[in-house]
Amino acid sequence: MISKDEFVLGYGNLQKVEQGFKNMKTFLLELCLVYHKNDDSIESHIFIVMLDYYLQWHVNERLKPLFESDGKGKDRRWTIETVIERLKSIRKVDNLINGIVAKINKFESDEEQEKVLNLLNVKLQCRQ
Repeated sequence: MISKDEFVLGYGNLQKVEQGFKNMKTFLLELCLVYHKNDDSIESHIFIVMLDYYLQWHVNERLKPLFESDGKGKDRRWTIETVIERLKSIRKVDNLINGIVAKINKFESDEEQEKVLNLLNVKLQCRQ
């Protein structure tokens, strides 16, 4: 028989796993339905799903200081969804004409984005 505390901890972990799988099937990764035709395809899909779950867990662990220093409830600024949305605007676009770079558009990271990138231990490198 398990104790009440062990049960609560186990249930909390189950909720984290369920949330992870929900995130994989929603807008966070923008995955679509996959219909498998063979065993290799099924195994590959399971590998990708489990890798994604591990990455989600790892990102959440690295961003704990950001989440813990945030507000509570609806006053909360940061969620994994807001982090992803904030990072989406960092990009570098090479405009090509006949395979030759005509113009480079870079959208640099701001102070908030740098804070997130530092917690994730990500260094941006742009080719010139």
